[in-house]
Amino acid sequence: RSTLENKDFREQYVKTITHEMKSPLTGLQSAGEILLACRDGAEQKKFATIVIQESSRLHKLVDDLALISTLETTN
Repeated sequence: RSTLENKDFREQYVKTITHEMKSPLTGLQSAGEILLACRDGAEQKKFATIVIQESSRLHKLVDDLALISTLETTN
């Protein structure tokens, strides 16, 4: 029973992480595509800011995953 509960938890965890990572990746891709098409400096700045924010968001997710992995291996 414990093994099955652990499996369910891990499957849900992976689904959640996948969703959380796809969102900023989609934002990065969209902002990059818009940046390529922009001619206006103000618009470029706006979408460059989005790229930076979404990159930071992904960086935090990766750091959190690394921390969780470390905590799981020490238990």
